[in-house]
Amino acid sequence: MILYLTHGNGEESIPLELPAASSQVEEIDIRLDDICSGEGNFRISDVKSSVKGLWQFIRSADLLDPEDLEKLNRLSRQIDTMSEKEHQIFAGALLSECISNLNDVLQTVGRIGQYPENLSPLRHIRRR
Repeated sequence: MILYLTHGNGEESIPLELPAASSQVEEIDIRLDDICSGEGNFRISDVKSSVKGLWQFIRSADLLDPEDLEKLNRLSRQIDTMSEKEHQIFAGALLSECISNLNDVLQTVGRIGQYPENLSPLRHIRRR
């Protein structure tokens, strides 16, 4: 999983491949201070992942908080071990659950085997 990090008005972003160390995050934060204009929080602007729509569920993570970074690293490692079918099930599960933070995302990925095999983001959208 690759996070694209930015701050200010988001004119520039820098990729961070997970799992990552806090020193890597801090280095990107400093680099972004130099290249981004405007005030704003250090944040995730995009995510490249095999799980469709994951960005909307992890975008509020505080990467400068070691606990949040460890949760994202754990999530990335779990996603890396999943099959393509499990990626689809996980994406559908995220849409069907009430997800409000990283803990909810981690609980959902931890229960991936409990979801029906036909659960996918497209199936969830069609049912609405």
